Amino acid sequence: MIEPSPLQWYSVDRRGLPKLLYGEWDPTAVSSGPRSEPSGRSFAEVAFTSGHARPFYNPPELVLIDDREAIELLAWLAAYVPELFPLSQFCRVLLRSEWDLLVRATQRPRGTSMRTDQWASVVLGESLAQGSREVPLSEIPLSRALGCFTFPVARVESIFGGIQAADLVTDRLLTLERDSRVHSRPLAVRELKPIWDTLRVAEGATMDALSAVALLLDGSPDGSLPLPMRGPIRSLERYDGLFVESIEERVRSFRSLVDNVARMGPATSNPAEVGRILASAAFLVGRGTSHLFLLRRDTPEFPAALVWFGLLAALAGPRSWDLDWARATKSMERMLRVRFSPPNVGESDLSWAEFDWMARVVDRVEPFVALPRVHQLAITIELLPGAPCQVRLAVAENPPQHESRMTSVERNSELRTLIKQLLEIAVKSNDLVEKDFAVPVARGTKAMSPPRPKKPRRET
Repeated sequence: MIEPSPLQWYSVDRRGLPKLLYGEWDPTAVSSGPRSEPSGRSFAEVAFTSGHARPFYNPPELVLIDDREAIELLAWLAAYVPELFPLSQFCRVLLRSEWDLLVRATQRPRGTSMRTDQWASVVLGESLAQGSREVPLSEIPLSRALGCFTFPVARVESIFGGIQAADLVTDRLLTLERDSRVHSRPLAVRELKPIWDTLRVAEGATMDALSAVALLLDGSPDGSLPLPMRGPIRSLERYDGLFVESIEERVRSFRSLVDNVARMGPATSNPAEVGRILASAAFLVGRGTSHLFLLRRDTPEFPAALVWFGLLAALAGPRSWDLDWARATKSMERMLRVRFSPPNVGESDLSWAEFDWMARVVDRVEPFVALPRVHQLAITIELLPGAPCQVRLAVAENPPQHESRMTSVERNSELRTLIKQLLEIAVKSNDLVEKDFAVPVARGTKAMSPPRPKKPRRET
């Protein structure tokens, strides 16, 4: 689901980058170009849409960074040209390896189209698990979708396809999850991955509620689908009231299951297995999503059950959805179906390259707070092009008054100081920063650029 866009690519050096980012078109600011494809031989390249030559204002659509040069470039920007950092405030930022994935995605023949409605159902289940259980389903804000780990995974399935991109976005989610500057969540990536894998196996299949439950609980390890259902479902055979016609009896059987789980205690239960069983039982009560409230009310210790419930709704399809589930799912699907075009500026505050570099060089949350962001308490990171994920920063919601008066420049000073120290060390060993790039300083102050090592005298 990539929208083609003709682009003109130019190689650029450090001196020309500021002019181009601020929309000042100057042929002397680029070292080569235009080309229809990036060359891959420059530390950074910028792309403009075809026919971009407007007389006064020409901002670039994309900045492409060589993977090997990303650390040096981002460090130089943050230390010496902080008004240009992050680059994502100007346009979309990609690593060369990410661009190569996009190119391969456009060339790869796609089979059956992705079922975005099924992925949206799982996103809805996760949004219920991540938020308060007191909020009615009809009042769940759609913005929660961006804060779900399933959302970027679904976007990657839609845009890229293929196992390489799927593994890469999962690895980046694991890195993001482990970061101490990000609020922890009730659900971990390892709990969600079996749900994503199950949906990939069964995506596009049509089944009723009983067959969907059979797939979840008795599905074969090789991925074969037990359709149609044959015989009783082994994991629920003790609760045969779930399979009778009387809805009152089905509710009683569900409550009996919940009571037995409570008696087992968390120490003796397998949370992943219990979550699947509870979700399946609640789905069987209403033969669809109508009795979601039982799961939300009676199983707060097993948040993954709500995501499994969303998977069941995805497998059983719209015929199993009640009014509120249908409305919320289709609304979230609309967000997943947005066509991706590389030049389009997304909703992300940082590219993955920028977040990953910052996470490695600073150990506090304040530099992230000082960045321009869409939301006050959260930051949105583009894990892969077109696949954003929003996470809450681990900061106090009501900071002390003296901290709230700090300007972004003051909060950014610690980051710049640290990066300058790192660059000074790098210069002494690798001569990474040239003397021409030293920051101009006021008269009477000492320059911050590190001294170049003296050349040894030639013996006569």
